[in-house]
Amino acid sequence: MDFGKILMGVGGVLAVLATIFALQGVGLVGGSSLMDGNSMFIYIGTLIAVVGLVLAAFGMRPASPPKPDPSKQDLPVV
Repeated sequence: MDFGKILMGVGGVLAVLATIFALQGVGLVGGSSLMDGNSMFIYIGTLIAVVGLVLAAFGMRPASPPKPDPSKQDLPVV
């Protein structure tokens, strides 16, 4: 399996869940009464969402081209 796709998937899911987490801290999404309106959860959720987006961005980077194998290069015929 491609490691970049795994990073994109994990990062995307993490960003979505962390956004919900932050919105609960704001009080826009219902859920745990402990989290509703608590500004600490806004900051934690935002930080985790940024980490998720960074992971997804690293997953979208193109893979580096393979380095040529010197043993398989064409040698000049003398």
